[in-house]
Amino acid sequence: MAGFTNTFILCLITQPVMAAIGQDVTFYIFGVISLLGALWCYRYLKETSTCATDKEKKALYIPADLRPEAEIDLKDALVEPTIE
Repeated sequence: MAGFTNTFILCLITQPVMAAIGQDVTFYIFGVISLLGALWCYRYLKETSTCATDKEKKALYIPADLRPEAEIDLKDALVEPTIE
C-alpha cells in the first residue's frame, strides 16, 4: 500500500514541480532524495550493511534467549560500518 501511495503522490507533484523549477532541478531533487533513502537503509537496516548470508540476516532478529547455544553471538562478530 505504501508503494501505491508514494507513486500517487509523485504523480500529483511531479508535473507542477517541473513547471515551476524545470526538469533538470526536479531530476536532481528526486535523485538526492533517493540517495538519502539509500543511505538511511544502509545505516539503519541491519541486514543491508553487515551480513553476507541469509542465515546471518535471520539471526539478527532472533532474540538472544531463543538462539541455540552453539551459535556465535553475531553482535560480537559484526563490525559497525565507519565513514572515513
